[in-house]
Amino acid sequence: MRGSPLAYLREAAKADRRPGAVQLARFYPSWRRYLRSGSSPLEERVPWVTFGAFGLLRSRVGSGTRVFEYGAGGSSLFFLDRGADLVSVEHDEQWARATAAAAGGADWDLRLRPPDPGGDGYPSQKAAGSFRDYATAIDGLGEFDLVVVDGRARNHCIAEALDHVAPGGAMLVDNTERRRYRHGVGLLDARGWPRREYAGPGPFNSWFWSTTVWFRPTAP
Repeated sequence: MRGSPLAYLREAAKADRRPGAVQLARFYPSWRRYLRSGSSPLEERVPWVTFGAFGLLRSRVGSGTRVFEYGAGGSSLFFLDRGADLVSVEHDEQWARATAAAAGGADWDLRLRPPDPGGDGYPSQKAAGSFRDYATAIDGLGEFDLVVVDGRARNHCIAEALDHVAPGGAMLVDNTERRRYRHGVGLLDARGWPRREYAGPGPFNSWFWSTTVWFRPTAP
């Protein structure tokens, strides 16, 4: 049943939000291929977001695009392959090393910011300690054409990165269907920036989820 049309339709029926019938039909072959491949985001060199958001990234990221991402991985390789000017922050040393090795010697700014076991504030639900250094790693780096929030302490990362999205730029937040990210989503919505939710299937997951992108206007 893994990757079968019936399993796909069952997941679509269970999803709170999903793309239209035409998109569902278009996404199915990719969904099945990734599920059956047994590969990983690093091996495939792709971001782990929904297919709709993946298509947006293909259209927006190219040579010289300034990108900051919370959470390194397949997305890092994807951005580097497209010639982006990339800064990545990662909390896990082993994963940072694996990503750097998969990048094959590519030159980019990969920052390791592990949680502080004795620090206060900036918590993450899935890891102990304070993620203050992780969330604030974007400070002093100016504005970016794209900020990707797909790592730890996402509400705090969103708050720290809001003023680092360039006019005409965008912020992508993955897994926005999760209740624990409502605060960060609310901060973005309060800016009044246009948003688009890309709900549906994506690579490697047998279930559907949501990736949402907010677009900062070019003028106030």
